[in-house]
Amino acid sequence: MKNISLTIAGSDPSGGAGLQVDLKVFKELGVYGMGVVSSLTVQNSKGVLCTYPLTRGAVFQQIDALFRDFKIDAVKTGMLLKTEVVEEVYKALENKNVKIVVDPVLVSSSGKPLLEEKAISVLKEKLFSICSILTPNLPELEVLTGIEIKGEDDIEKAGKYLIDFGVDTVVVKGGHLKKGKTVIDYIFYEGKLEKLEYPMVNVDDVHGTGCVLSSAITAYLSFGYEHYKAIRLARAFLQYKLESVKKLGTGSFYFIL
Repeated sequence: MKNISLTIAGSDPSGGAGLQVDLKVFKELGVYGMGVVSSLTVQNSKGVLCTYPLTRGAVFQQIDALFRDFKIDAVKTGMLLKTEVVEEVYKALENKNVKIVVDPVLVSSSGKPLLEEKAISVLKEKLFSICSILTPNLPELEVLTGIEIKGEDDIEKAGKYLIDFGVDTVVVKGGHLKKGKTVIDYIFYEGKLEKLEYPMVNVDDVHGTGCVLSSAITAYLSFGYEHYKAIRLARAFLQYKLESVKKLGTGSFYFIL
């Protein structure tokens, strides 16, 4: 039987991020992908124009129906938008024996809020307690920890804060911290800090990089890889995809194909 990965994320009609790109990654990496819509977005290559929540209960019902019928190996969450959606995801997953990757999507690349402010504390209190791997970028790390990130010392302090908060493994995406010709990601797990260093891809405004990384991690977890191995494989996959991005549409974003 084929391994199954589930994404719980917002719908991106441009196909560059969110649910649509997660399912593309699952297929490319050889797992069967399932998708629960958490919210709807109106967006294109110029950015997110507006967002629409689902009716209360719709997200829980989608997740519950899938788990009643299928053996799901790993789950990722992306854009959740509303406090009640965070609560529904937690309620649906809290007693499931499944690996969970939380991509704490807070703001779009174009600056549109993708999680209401009052939901952040609920995300930390509930989803952090059941997630296997958390994948914040540097701006998200600052919001989640209240620590201003100016350099590596701040990243280490913030990463340890999240571990102490109850998260099992934290992947801090270092792309916002420009360091010449390389980008460094920081992996906090099993009381250790490992750094993954890759060549900087000199393309601004690539759409959906965080979604690709978190969904690739989820796919590798579905195959049974331990956390660090899944992260390394997923980061190598993202690097490969970044080296062939294309400009689509009339906006500034490049898309991962």
